[in-house]
Amino acid sequence: MASAYAKGLVVVVPAGNLGLDACNYSPAGAPGAVTVAATTQRDKRLLLSNQGKCVDVLGPGENIVSAGPGATTRTRSGTAMAAAHAAGIAATVLSQGTPANQVDAKIKSLATKNAVAGFNSATPNALLFNGISA
Repeated sequence: MASAYAKGLVVVVPAGNLGLDACNYSPAGAPGAVTVAATTQRDKRLLLSNQGKCVDVLGPGENIVSAGPGATTRTRSGTAMAAAHAAGIAATVLSQGTPANQVDAKIKSLATKNAVAGFNSATPNALLFNGISA
């Protein structure tokens, strides 16, 4: 992770799905990574989502339609689904000229603050938002 970050890459990772402290699990605790915890459709903590001070932002992680085998789709839940949303925002931020080493800070600054319930106080209450107005 540190090598990728040093080379100017933006790395987005899921916080993990054990309901525990994300800092104790790799790659969630890795310096330089954008670590994403998961929320429900009602803006609450997805109970299986890891949490804690190593989390950077929160994203939708419940009942997300995703690719399935062949040409099918499946509904999935978890922090990987939330991380995919954050990766999309990271790509958008990069496309607007933000340097890679500032993407994490930009994502955090765009996030909606104090919009989610159920995370411990160590977890930043910052729900993903891309900041683009139509």
